[in-house]
Amino acid sequence: MRFLVFLFFLLGMAGPVWSAGMGESSTHAGHGHGAGYQLLLATDPATVEAGKPVRLDLVLKDDFGSAVTELEVVHEKKLHLFVIRQGLDVFAHLHPEMDAAGVMSMGLVFPVGGTYLVYADFKPQNAEGMTLMAKVQVAGDAPAAPPLQPHVPGRVQTADLLADISVQKSYGRRQIGFTLSGLDGSPVADLEPYLGAMGHLVVVSADGHTFVHAHPVTGAKPSEVVFDVHFPGPGVYKGWGQFQRSGKVHEVGFVVDVSGN
Repeated sequence: MRFLVFLFFLLGMAGPVWSAGMGESSTHAGHGHGAGYQLLLATDPATVEAGKPVRLDLVLKDDFGSAVTELEVVHEKKLHLFVIRQGLDVFAHLHPEMDAAGVMSMGLVFPVGGTYLVYADFKPQNAEGMTLMAKVQVAGDAPAAPPLQPHVPGRVQTADLLADISVQKSYGRRQIGFTLSGLDGSPVADLEPYLGAMGHLVVVSADGHTFVHAHPVTGAKPSEVVFDVHFPGPGVYKGWGQFQRSGKVHEVGFVVDVSGN
């Protein structure tokens, strides 16, 4: 299930109510941690309901308490925002724009109720990249998420693709490989760069406390994309691979159980 995302700002509403102190650092493969930065998140209206439009406003504060107004471009965007329901059954990868005051806003509709984890992945100027996390509580019907049952290495089928996913140990990390085929079994030969790479991979631990955003390192065939991923610890993780064909981004979700190094 995906969000229905509005590509315009929601105007004519009362001012947002800011939630202070909601930012917390999350693990990001190959990058730094919070380092004194804070993520502030507000919604307009203050009470968020499933199926109804809401404006999401975010501000990054540095260790001096000042709003961050300049970020470096990483993979074609200054901010990569990931909104994931706590049960890891709803996923969206978004890119709100920053205004002169440092406020990043966008309108969206949450499909179902529940607690949503909002991960802001960014790189301040002259600093290491990092990921901060906040939460949004959404009222409304909140069906239970399917249990996280590990099923890779193995094959995953989406509405448009077959993905044979491999997991191999490599110097304390894991290489996660995607071999992509059409539903008829023919190898995919038309992958396009998506945000400056042939794919993106996001992995989140079952409890939501660990977040990893990885990019491809190799691929021996046009239909193959391999990611080098550092898992901070053992456990069950949900992942989403993103690949573009003919201008459309395809998501491949999977669950993996990571044992010791």
